Amino acid sequence: MKTFLLVMASVVSFSASAQVYVYPTIFNFGNSVQVQINNTTQDNLNCSGSVQMHTQQGRMETGYYFDQIRKGSFSMRSFYLMNMNDRINYASHSIFCHKMP
Repeated sequence: MKTFLLVMASVVSFSASAQVYVYPTIFNFGNSVQVQINNTTQDNLNCSGSVQMHTQQGRMETGYYFDQIRKGSFSMRSFYLMNMNDRINYASHSIFCHKMP
């Protein structure tokens, strides 16, 4: 049992250290949003997650973000609403970045 707990603790600590804290910026342009991620770390990153767009008509649309961002570089993606007569009230994300192996 002690061996199992020791192995689990090392796996959890290793996986926690692989996550890098890079903060995406979201720009709301009304009928689209733009996500930008600046990689200011010394590591190459894999970033992925979803972008949620909440509209004035009470709908929510989701886009999926995935990119490999080299150290010292940045990534930019745009997501558009399906209904161009609707407007985006606010956008949120659940994008996380990890070091590339």
